[in-house]
Amino acid sequence: MLPAEELLEVHRIRQLRARYCHLVDRKRWEEWGMLFTEGARLAVGGSELPILIGREQIVSLVSSALASVPTAHRVFEPVIQLRSAKSAAGVWPMEDVLWEPRAGGEFRPVKRTGRYLDEYQKVDDAWLFDAVELQRAPFVDSASLRIKPDEF
Repeated sequence: MLPAEELLEVHRIRQLRARYCHLVDRKRWEEWGMLFTEGARLAVGGSELPILIGREQIVSLVSSALASVPTAHRVFEPVIQLRSAKSAAGVWPMEDVLWEPRAGGEFRPVKRTGRYLDEYQKVDDAWLFDAVELQRAPFVDSASLRIKPDEF
């Protein structure tokens, strides 16, 4: 593959991850599901979700878990490795905010960081997720921090 072709493929993979974040935050589950291969796997470390196998199970369980939870996902500069013309892998630093429902209709923002470990397959000239593993950093409740602004 020529360098210009490699850059184009990396750009297409970056767009795939951007669509993932956009669609999950907007709860557009049918479109979000189409970003995965039929036999894709999804693992979310530190969650109650089991390893999900297959597009249908991924969409069903994730959409149920996040249906009423507002979210904001952000990803940062990835490392993407093209393994062949139809296979690639990526590591994406990430952070997200989930607004957990509280008593009285209130929501509590919970910010988490971590990284996505992705495997991609090119199917019919489109890159799709074949495996996604979300590794979360240990959670620190910012409300429990005892740092005063003048201590920075």
